[in-house]
Amino acid sequence: MGLIGRDNNDSLIGGFLSASSIPYDNSSSGLSSTDVQGAIDELAVGSGGSNLLTKNITPALNNYTPDIQDGLLKCDTTAGDIYIDLPSVSAFNRSEELVIIMTAGTNKVYINAATNDYLGKTYTQVIMDERFDYVKLYPDTIHNWLVEGTSVNYS
Repeated sequence: MGLIGRDNNDSLIGGFLSASSIPYDNSSSGLSSTDVQGAIDELAVGSGGSNLLTKNITPALNNYTPDIQDGLLKCDTTAGDIYIDLPSVSAFNRSEELVIIMTAGTNKVYINAATNDYLGKTYTQVIMDERFDYVKLYPDTIHNWLVEGTSVNYS
């Protein structure tokens, strides 16, 4: 981001600021970021809702069940596999989404749904590995989580 101003001698000066060095007030947006770059990154993932909550997930939080306020789960698999148990589809509004990204590590993230809340059409588990950018989940019908992502492997 370019910056132009004047010094004490009234000469024009210029320079560049990175978006991560510019503070961002997140009090009314629901975003968790406190700098402009972080806010841009959250919105780029498609998470920009007023109920957004970013949750950092590690193997210590295995069998974590996201609630309706969660919008973005950041998974660090450096210390091992992570297991996420999805809540019932009926607990989510159809306009909401849940985004899961891997931020570090080469182990797997297992995303489990109850047998009556299928992921896609017939599967109850999605496996993410280091090839993933993200997985985006949408509640479709009362028994169906729709899955969008890259390199999705079903069990």
